[in-house]
Amino acid sequence: MMKASHILLVLMISLCTFSTAVKAETLCSYPGPDLSEDLLRLTDFSVTGSSILREGDRITVKFNLQNFGQHDLNLGSEGIFVAAKDPEGEDASFGFTRANTVLRVGETVSIEASKTLDKDGNWLIWPSYHLSSATGEKFGPENWHGCSLVVLTAVRDSDKDGIADKKDNCPYKYNPKQKDKDKDGIGDLCDNCPTEYNPDQKDKNQNGIGDVCERDTTSPTVTINHHPVLDIYPTTNITFNVIVTDDTNVTRIVIYINDNATECSPIEYFWKDNYWQCTWNAGRFPAGTLTYRAEAFDPAGNRGISAEKILNVSGISPLPPRETPPGVTPELPCFISGTIYDFKYYSKTLAVKACEAEVIEGGCLPTPPYTCLPSMTRCKEGGEVYYDTNLTRIWAGEERFRMPGPMEYHIYVP
Repeated sequence: MMKASHILLVLMISLCTFSTAVKAETLCSYPGPDLSEDLLRLTDFSVTGSSILREGDRITVKFNLQNFGQHDLNLGSEGIFVAAKDPEGEDASFGFTRANTVLRVGETVSIEASKTLDKDGNWLIWPSYHLSSATGEKFGPENWHGCSLVVLTAVRDSDKDGIADKKDNCPYKYNPKQKDKDKDGIGDLCDNCPTEYNPDQKDKNQNGIGDVCERDTTSPTVTINHHPVLDIYPTTNITFNVIVTDDTNVTRIVIYINDNATECSPIEYFWKDNYWQCTWNAGRFPAGTLTYRAEAFDPAGNRGISAEKILNVSGISPLPPRETPPGVTPELPCFISGTIYDFKYYSKTLAVKACEAEVIEGGCLPTPPYTCLPSMTRCKEGGEVYYDTNLTRIWAGEERFRMPGPMEYHIYVP
């Protein structure tokens, strides 16, 4: 036999449980009947739910619909359902039943369907149906005894961090400090690229890493050298060679000589060793010091810069001019080219090209090892040219027809 104290305790628990239960209230009700122009009879329409609706609350809709006419009705693809429009005016219908079936004369269909109201604002709910016939498709009356519901904004905090979901920059991960390094409105714990501004969170390959964090940020590696390496003078043709490595491709190479830019092309790719190369024949430079470097770019616009280097073009210090002794008239030197113009074996005569000549003075380098270059003699441009046969030929070796051996030429100057 149960003691009185136990009975009292059970009764108290039952009362407590009953008092905390949330009872659904009738929000809208239409007992009917009402007959549509399609002779469908509506009765017992009701909408129940919390007396104060908030986002996420559920409602339950009930009604009966009877074929009150004298002919069977063909229900369409949506059958009998609860028509609904959300606060934005979008269709939010639910509870579809009896699609593509026949509603017999006198037959009654009872509907009971529930829906979560996921937006705040004004909702509109009413009973409806879809008929299909040879003459076309037809729906029940718009807003047939419609029920208007006001849904309030829900105050939810899914991650229990003290920040309401609507204001939380990462509503499903605990982040009370709301850290957002890139200021894109997405909390760092939820951001697929927390260091780069990307409010759209695009992730084409769906690997969890935002597209902006997967872009190429590696700059090319660039080296540049010149050729020849030593003994560079104003008469030396200088070539610059650029080598570039990159993780994608190289689209452009620029060479700077004393900060003057020159586009280098063509750019050649050597797939075996995975590098790009460009060579530029820069020509000659005057004596002095040059600085040079190179830059290379990849398709993402990343720029690589080589180390800056120095190139010295050595000049030649000319010898002081020779003085002519007093009373001596300087004579223009004569230069023999050494080219045989004609050779007549029997007469044993030669014609040698002679020309008016000019002398380029030699000189010495101004820096160790102070190498000296001899003077050079060459035909003067625009000077006189003639072929002299007044020569003494001295043979050194066996004579052969049309192939004289080594010889010396002496010009007799009157």
